[in-house]
Amino acid sequence: MKLQRVLIVEDVYIIARIMLLKLKKFGYDVYHAHTGESALEKIKKDPFYFIFMDIGLGDGIDGIEATRRIRALEVELNRPRCPIIACTAHITDEDKARYLASGMDMVVKKPLTDERFLLAEAKVKTLWEQQGKDY
Repeated sequence: MKLQRVLIVEDVYIIARIMLLKLKKFGYDVYHAHTGESALEKIKKDPFYFIFMDIGLGDGIDGIEATRRIRALEVELNRPRCPIIACTAHITDEDKARYLASGMDMVVKKPLTDERFLLAEAKVKTLWEQQGKDY
């Protein structure tokens, strides 16, 4: 099995660390960006299997704007659409609609439990299959 690269975009170090350990437990090669801008830099260099995106990222662009820019970057670089999963504590119906409208593919509530992760992982696999890609 090819080790799959995952990006966590999260400004709170302890949350990012917990997520990183969880994803490593499931066999992923995990990277972390603490801002939307640093996420864009990492994505420009190399593609990822999927991205966990926080919404409120402190200073700089938020997760919604980062997602919009990632989608534009994918077109510019002629890359396939990378699944982006919002991982946030704020999930009203209105919030969820905004996240999905920005280009995110799924919304998962924090904290990221094993059950929530496995649901997200299944969604990611489905999204790649729909693109006809065997990542």
